[in-house]
Amino acid sequence: MKLMDPKSNEFEKCPEGVHVATLYQIVDLGTSATHYDPEPKPRMRFGFETPHEKREDGKPFMITKVMTKYLSQKANLRKYIETLMSKKYTDETITEVNIKDLIGKACQIQVIHSEDGQFANIEEIMPLTKGTETPNLVNEPIYFDLEEPDMAVYEKLSDKTKERIQLSSEWKKEGVPEDDIPF
Repeated sequence: MKLMDPKSNEFEKCPEGVHVATLYQIVDLGTSATHYDPEPKPRMRFGFETPHEKREDGKPFMITKVMTKYLSQKANLRKYIETLMSKKYTDETITEVNIKDLIGKACQIQVIHSEDGQFANIEEIMPLTKGTETPNLVNEPIYFDLEEPDMAVYEKLSDKTKERIQLSSEWKKEGVPEDDIPF
């Protein structure tokens, strides 16, 4: 049996560069602090697949971007919605966007690796180049909203994602008994 060094990161990382990507996952992570931002904020995660950039097993790379759920003019979420929808919004119309409609939208992502080489990170989300064909989704679309949690969808999330959601104030307010947590 091979034991793993807990600091090792033996998964295939998406190569650095600009890749066509499709949004297949939107997960409400709830309000919590992070190791790099101790102030609790409402956060969500976009999950992208890279249909033209494949792992050794032939499946697309999957890479995520976590952001706050703010929609101000300078907020990343707003910028990403406008990029994915190919449309600028006013402060009034941005709140009318159904975030679930973003699933299946294609874009380009710029991927960079962390300085230590452990992680592949999305640096930027950009519109598709004119004439680029929108790829079909390979992975099952996932949408999880803590305001209306679908426990069947929750079950499909990774253990690490479930742990992060459980740390949120929204999850704790729901009063889900530990015996009822489905894992």
